[in-house]
Amino acid sequence: MNPKWSEVLFTRTWRLVLALLGVLLVLDMIGVWLKPMSVITDSTQALLSLPIVSALVVFVLTQLPRLGLYKSASGKNVLQGFVLFFYVLTIFFIFLPALVVLSYLAVFQNIPLVDMQLANADRFFFFDWLSLFDFVQKHKTVNNILINAYGSIGPQMLVVLLFTAIFAPKEHLPEFVSLFVLSSLVAVAIFAVFPAEGAFFYYGKLNTPGALALSDFRLLRTGVLHVVNLDHMQGLVSMPSFHACMAIMFPYALRSNRWLLACSLLLNGVMLVSALVCGGHYLVDLLAAGLLLTVLIGILRYARRPVGAGYSVKLNMNNLAQRS
Repeated sequence: MNPKWSEVLFTRTWRLVLALLGVLLVLDMIGVWLKPMSVITDSTQALLSLPIVSALVVFVLTQLPRLGLYKSASGKNVLQGFVLFFYVLTIFFIFLPALVVLSYLAVFQNIPLVDMQLANADRFFFFDWLSLFDFVQKHKTVNNILINAYGSIGPQMLVVLLFTAIFAPKEHLPEFVSLFVLSSLVAVAIFAVFPAEGAFFYYGKLNTPGALALSDFRLLRTGVLHVVNLDHMQGLVSMPSFHACMAIMFPYALRSNRWLLACSLLLNGVMLVSALVCGGHYLVDLLAAGLLLTVLIGILRYARRPVGAGYSVKLNMNNLAQRS
């Protein structure tokens, strides 16, 4: 029996993800209309072709069972995994540029910066950002390790998507994508209310590569920049740290394989440190990310419970009490 693709691609979780994507696009259109901002790209064809090509791959793969291919159950499971993988890529190719536009719009808000409060919070936890930064700069090997870990977010994403789509329990991929979408939207919302330049600017480390990669922030705040160039997108969100969010999400998504989990924990432990030094984050940015992911994971796990599960547990407890 061929897979019912509507039951695979439009479950309750995927409908939530698509709805959030729609909300994001609407917010972008309203924001660009209200604010003096334009969105440009020198590679419009490539930007449009990525989601179109991945969507076409999804369509072609869903037609293969009609040709008599993938007759075995294991073959159909692998096929379904690849369909979901390219399905998620299609969503991400649209979601990520739209998310960057929203983060740029968030910088436009004329709200006082909270860098001083974040730095004071770091001191409350006895964390000295400058000492860590200077130590890493003096040790090139450590610095190179952190830079590579910081840049591993893209390859890690592909590994996680492939593994969860094909090998992990079927609920792990939609859960990961839901966490990604929800945490990124909430992070931008928090950033809009509590904007911060980041530790590079607060501590005067302006000539570092990390600070240069955040150069659009001040240009937007001062009203000099009114353009979002999708070819040169910058991650401007400071608190909570999205790198820290991903460093938690990646191992969580790979929890069904102990070897991948162990490797992921090691790599992402280093990536958490790199977010401080290479991303210019305060320690509280990472703590906020941990709190955000803990809450979202709890909400998603609670929402995934079967209807009536709470009642059945209560009923079983009552029966047990009566027997006692």
